[in-house]
Amino acid sequence: MKYRKKPVVVNAWLIQDIVDRHYGLESQPEPIANAISVRRVRPVLNGVYIDTLEGGMFGRLEDYLIMGVANEFYSCKPDIFAATYEREEP
Repeated sequence: MKYRKKPVVVNAWLIQDIVDRHYGLESQPEPIANAISVRRVRPVLNGVYIDTLEGGMFGRLEDYLIMGVANEFYSCKPDIFAATYEREEP
């Protein structure tokens, strides 16, 4: 059987941007600030640790952090991100 992925709009951020802004939590986008405050996302020097629905995950600086349809977070490699997502215009 073949399946087509349903079109869905997600929020995503370059992990490098999250790490660069970590020490100014108020400068983070609200979903990221909330996730950091409850330790679902933990910025470190070379990326972020993420508590996903499947367990712990590490995202590197060049990866994207995606907030999924259930408000869960996970990382995505840049090449997969570019092949899967396109920017939505407001």
